[in-house]
Amino acid sequence: MQPILPGVSIPPFIAPPFGVDASPIATGRGFFAALDNQAGLTNEAIGSAVLVPGFTGSKEDFIAVLGPLGQRQVRAVAFDLTGQYQTPGPHGQENYSLAGFAADVWAVAATLPRPLVLVGHSFGGLVVRDAVLAHPLAADGLAIIASGPAALPEGQQAVLRMFADVLNRHGLEAVLRGKQAMDAATGTPSPAPDMDAFLTRRFLSNSPGSLQAMIETLCGISDQVDALATVAPPSAVIVGDQDDAWPPDEQRAMAERLGATLVELPNVGHSPAVDSPDAVAEAIAALYVGT
Repeated sequence: MQPILPGVSIPPFIAPPFGVDASPIATGRGFFAALDNQAGLTNEAIGSAVLVPGFTGSKEDFIAVLGPLGQRQVRAVAFDLTGQYQTPGPHGQENYSLAGFAADVWAVAATLPRPLVLVGHSFGGLVVRDAVLAHPLAADGLAIIASGPAALPEGQQAVLRMFADVLNRHGLEAVLRGKQAMDAATGTPSPAPDMDAFLTRRFLSNSPGSLQAMIETLCGISDQVDALATVAPPSAVIVGDQDDAWPPDEQRAMAERLGATLVELPNVGHSPAVDSPDAVAEAIAALYVGT
């Protein structure tokens, strides 16, 4: 699958499957748009999971994982961060920070019982890392998917800086038009019409300030793996061996430094939850053993 923008996951489907409900979650930080698999559980849950999407992504990036998690009796909630897709947020970048996104995680987590596992994809991996660093004893497990120890490689940063410049000067629609023109020029296959409409709607619904803050983090965050290793709960690092964002070798080394279980998925790129949802669900469920 080809992303509409660099590093974006394209979900395999959009409509919530059986046992998954799309409904807002009320928290101390306001309402968050979410997908919740509680209705699909057939027995008492073994624990809860909060699933955090990445840059220009959304809760739908986990839509294929929610059913498999429910089959393993894991109550899972995927949600849109503040300013992301269907969770409204203010316009300006000054209203957003990595700490603020981590606070979103804890606001959603407060509505769920323990044991609790935090799961983050790509930028979301940086968010859940910051959440654990801020409140080390509040989570019972941590799963980092297709995310790295520090800022993205320089080549990826250059793309994001260009994205930020066009966004600042001309707005979201100009960024989208530019990417679509690039895709056409390179012969990138277009998504099916319904998926293309969803991806366009999702992208244009983002708060520009939220995206700008995410870009600053992705281009400037320092390596905090050693600090995380001193406080992290049982952890898993899930790596697609064809990832084109953070190099897989960096992710493998991060897993070793964390003392985390390394789950490497063959022939999978930057979207393991899309391309290998059962394996991702199994890796998350394994973190509840012994809790």
